[in-house]
Amino acid sequence: MKFVFRGPRIMRWLFPVTGLSVALALTTSGSAATTRHRPVNALIVGKLSACPAKPTGTGYCPPRDHNVVSAFSGHRLVAREMVTNAHFSFLVRPGSVRLVARSPGCSCRAARSVEAMANETVRANMQFQLK
Repeated sequence: MKFVFRGPRIMRWLFPVTGLSVALALTTSGSAATTRHRPVNALIVGKLSACPAKPTGTGYCPPRDHNVVSAFSGHRLVAREMVTNAHFSFLVRPGSVRLVARSPGCSCRAARSVEAMANETVRANMQFQLK
């Protein structure tokens, strides 16, 4: 059997396949990889307080300590912190973040959504409604 080199036939499918693989590699390393590796540069700070069910004349809500505040992006937990001195802060990726505060001493719960912006500080104060 005699082997005959068929160069033009190989080149017909080799260049398109190579071009397609290079295009796919550039696409996945560009925009898709950028969304997965967004920088963590949005800061959320806030204060946690507890207001009584019946409002008082002063309108003062005392600060709450020893509570847990969690930050969720979608359904994924991205940060959790024990509140000290009634203040909390999170460094997260930019986007929509849901904050949930729970108190271990009672069945109190507070929730709030914020939009975290890149290179900015968002203030998100939360209040428990005591029964």
